[in-house]
Amino acid sequence: MDKHTPGPWEAEQAHERQDLWWDIEGAMPKGLTPGRYNIADTMNRHHCVSPDEDRANARLIAAAPELLAACRRLLHFGDDCGDHCSNSCQWCQLRAAISKAEGESHA
Repeated sequence: MDKHTPGPWEAEQAHERQDLWWDIEGAMPKGLTPGRYNIADTMNRHHCVSPDEDRANARLIAAAPELLAACRRLLHFGDDCGDHCSNSCQWCQLRAAISKAEGESHA
């Protein structure tokens, strides 16, 4: 079962004073008042990245739940690495990325 806030998530540009950043929002968890809430933001980006890179980072974060679900589905199509997995095997890389997203170590 997912431990993260279910998707979909959306990136929306936020404005406060004259600073710009992106909020990544998702649906309110079950049992709470329906609506959306802030999952993450890129508020500190203006210190180290360009606005274009900030926007790209926000889109990538917002796509995370769908990307994780797509990776999980892809593993169901096959896994031809077998018991002798190498880091160059695409299936092993896919399993490692899923494990990283889930906060687990990849064996």
